[in-house]
Amino acid sequence: MLSRLGQSGRALFDFAVTGALFRYVYANWKYAFFFLFPFLYVVLFALGGAGIAYALTRLAGLSGAAAAISCICIAVTIFLGLMHWLGPRGRINHVLDDAIFSREFLYGQRPEMEKRIDDFASRIMERARKADVDEILIVGHSLGAALTLAAVARGLKQDPQLAKHGPALCVLTVGATIPKFALHPKGDRIRQATQAVAGELSIHWTEYQARDDVVSFYRFDPVTLKRVGREGSDGRPNIRRVQIHSMMDPASFKRNRHDYMRMHYQFLMGNGQRAPYDYCLIVCGPLDFDDITGPLGGVDRFQADGSVTSRIAA
Repeated sequence: MLSRLGQSGRALFDFAVTGALFRYVYANWKYAFFFLFPFLYVVLFALGGAGIAYALTRLAGLSGAAAAISCICIAVTIFLGLMHWLGPRGRINHVLDDAIFSREFLYGQRPEMEKRIDDFASRIMERARKADVDEILIVGHSLGAALTLAAVARGLKQDPQLAKHGPALCVLTVGATIPKFALHPKGDRIRQATQAVAGELSIHWTEYQARDDVVSFYRFDPVTLKRVGREGSDGRPNIRRVQIHSMMDPASFKRNRHDYMRMHYQFLMGNGQRAPYDYCLIVCGPLDFDDITGPLGGVDRFQADGSVTSRIAA
């Protein structure tokens, strides 16, 4: 825990002094708040521990060195107790670790992750060259979206014909935090990766964004690093705006709407009702990627019994 607090504090300092944190505020203030909320909790836990410790020492009638030592011991105990009890439950530790990893990855301090990206790139090239399927779909969620693009870009660098071996090479990014890296001054590799993938017209890349998902950059282009209009973008990538409440049945949405991580992971879960975005249909359904990720998704292609119909004319 002490290591986590020290390393995450270092990450916060870095993202602040480099200006990345302030770019998050411009890009999507909800994501900036998500980035900051665990640090706010840490401060509140520390202040709460200090306040309770001070009150207890006053009630005990302690003074001088005894009061100071007792106050410090009680405050530290309460603080660590709160971190141990609420840290995992409130996803505080999870988000602190995310900040630590992000800073280390940006500065090239995670060689094991670099190897995993290289291994993934090799796997993609192997499947593309085997050419025994109609499509290859690569899915990147949350922080994994940036790592996915890094792997695809490395594959393109080693094999410029990667997307032309036969199978359509498709990339799906959802709940993506690509700008988390790309907006940092040290994010050159991710910026270059997104530009490389976007620049390869043979690769089909669609990104879904939702207002209810605070752990992502809503209405923000991961390549141009500019805000996009409400109408979205049919470009590189195709940016589709969807509503999470349309994917979940009303009772489930009402029950989980304030659980930000549950909303974030809906992108990888089965729908409770028909909606333009349906993860299971994209990954396992009968329609090709460009068809199922079109503006209407598959809503107009399936009858009540699940049978597939022809595309309804506009």
